[in-house]
Amino acid sequence: MRTASIFKGLGYLVSTLSVLLLGIVAWKNASEQPLLFLCLILGMLSSIAGMTLRWISHRIEQGEKDRIEAKADSPSFSGHFQAPHRDPRTTGGPAAHVQGSS
Repeated sequence: MRTASIFKGLGYLVSTLSVLLLGIVAWKNASEQPLLFLCLILGMLSSIAGMTLRWISHRIEQGEKDRIEAKADSPSFSGHFQAPHRDPRTTGGPAAHVQGSS
């Protein structure tokens, strides 16, 4: 795992911890009013869910980058795009028209 990914993951963990700590502080007062308590719980859960989704998204992107780099580093990859060979007789190219007229 790359250093940037480790720091990103630690950042999400710190953010999650801060959500939990702030929720603990607000818990007593919010629990006295059902709507406020519901908002507190939903806010905490949605914040943690959002950070989890961003972490998952980051890991998916990092995996894609790693696969691209691995493919670029493989000896069979020349680094140049090669278009597939097309037979002009079957693709409607200039040779097809010449072929059909003879």
